[in-house]
Amino acid sequence: GSGNAAVNETGRYIKMCLAGFGLAQLAENIVADHLQEGRLVEVLTDWQPPPVPVTLLYPHQRFLSPAVRAFSEWMSEVV
Repeated sequence: GSGNAAVNETGRYIKMCLAGFGLAQLAENIVADHLQEGRLVEVLTDWQPPPVPVTLLYPHQRFLSPAVRAFSEWMSEVV
């Protein structure tokens, strides 16, 4: 039969797709190995999801910790 499935963890989405349960919208870098090995196939390549606003909140400090600074810089690159 057909139906809907809902999961709240990326690894489970991937497992369901690998098992043939349907489509999932996942970040390409997360499934790159599966795509390269042919276990997953990209579909709907012309469709793009609407942009989602992302905000990074952290306490105002004169000097940010190296970890917060690195994460902030990484987010600026990928968003």
